[in-house]
Amino acid sequence: MARRRSKAIQGDDLLREYERYDQHVDVVSILHWVFTESVELPGTVRHFERFPSIRVDGKTLTPDFTVLFHDGTAIIGEVASLALHQNSVDKLLSQLANYSAITRVPASATNNADVSDPDVLLLVPNSRGLTAIRRIHECIDDSAHDYQPVKPPVVAQYAKGDSEYTLQRLPDPRNGILAAGDRSQHLGLFLDSDFTAKAEHFASNKVAFRFINDSPATLYLATHLVLQTLPTQYFLSGQQVDVKPADLAELIRSQYGGGIRAGDIKQALELLQHAGYALDNRDGTWAVSLKPLRSRTESDVHRVIVEKAVKRAKSVIIPRERPAELPDQGALFDL
Repeated sequence: MARRRSKAIQGDDLLREYERYDQHVDVVSILHWVFTESVELPGTVRHFERFPSIRVDGKTLTPDFTVLFHDGTAIIGEVASLALHQNSVDKLLSQLANYSAITRVPASATNNADVSDPDVLLLVPNSRGLTAIRRIHECIDDSAHDYQPVKPPVVAQYAKGDSEYTLQRLPDPRNGILAAGDRSQHLGLFLDSDFTAKAEHFASNKVAFRFINDSPATLYLATHLVLQTLPTQYFLSGQQVDVKPADLAELIRSQYGGGIRAGDIKQALELLQHAGYALDNRDGTWAVSLKPLRSRTESDVHRVIVEKAVKRAKSVIIPRERPAELPDQGALFDL
């Protein structure tokens, strides 16, 4: 039987997914910084939750962040790219509808607090801002569509510059407005004024948390493994080490929070295997190289991984030696 060929690595797709997830981490890190470390808003915040998990009507909802204010109001935040096909729009609107039904949000790491009529904030890239407004309100205006919120979501767009992001609420009359509550300073004022966050403001926050509630892009997680987790956790282990995906997932969750799963780790290790830096031992463990990833043409590690994976680079892993088979000695007694 002919040997089945493995699926080709699509380098451009990996890079796009990496960039999208990395930008989503940036945006959540910006808002995390704004609500907990900046000058104006932290005093208004009772709790910012970066990895919310909220039960509503038997469902577990995982928005990208929640903010509970001292005045009892709240923001439910979601960062999305919004593909143009209707299935993507409907899926996003189903999420937003579920968020509108939230009546309790995290008030600490262990407790929740009652809220009423929370604001749902949707953040999209500036290439999708106007489209998001139009597609959302086409559905709202269609009485047959399932999405009929009591109040419209607030749509803001973000744009990445060389060393900063600009966030702005789209000034469309149909767009929602963030409630001010009894706060003289609130996010709505920032977003209505082309709020700009420099990388130096939120960089330490991103380093401390690194992930968001969404499953990570495979290339993003693989890059994190070879740059952070593996060299720091196994720096005295020689040139390669055997690891278990479940153990790595638990380690990353304990360090950064979030919901990294063993399956996410396995996908990242499979990518590193294509790049020649990991090998499935077929016993639930993986051998992973601790050697630095280098390339003559690329300097960014995530691009080096893609380059090597696309080329199916020669493996640097030293496979385990299989135990030698004993010669057949025959039966001890002839019956």
